[in-house]
Amino acid sequence: MRAFRYHEHGTSDVLKLERIPVPEPKKDDVLVRVSAVGVRPVEWKQRRGMNPTLLETGVDAPPAQS
Repeated sequence: MRAFRYHEHGTSDVLKLERIPVPEPKKDDVLVRVSAVGVRPVEWKQRRGMNPTLLETGVDAPPAQS
């Protein structure tokens, strides 16, 4: 299965298309095939390193890089 993943915060350049194992559903689970997705503003803000709970308070700066 293929998935877009990121391992560090940043712009859309950090998104990488990777092959990952197909999840094995457990008892009472359902495996759903996804053919399209959407991205809400909160997802791209999380990818850039903004904390959604802090965004509600007006703090939207990415965390300091060490």
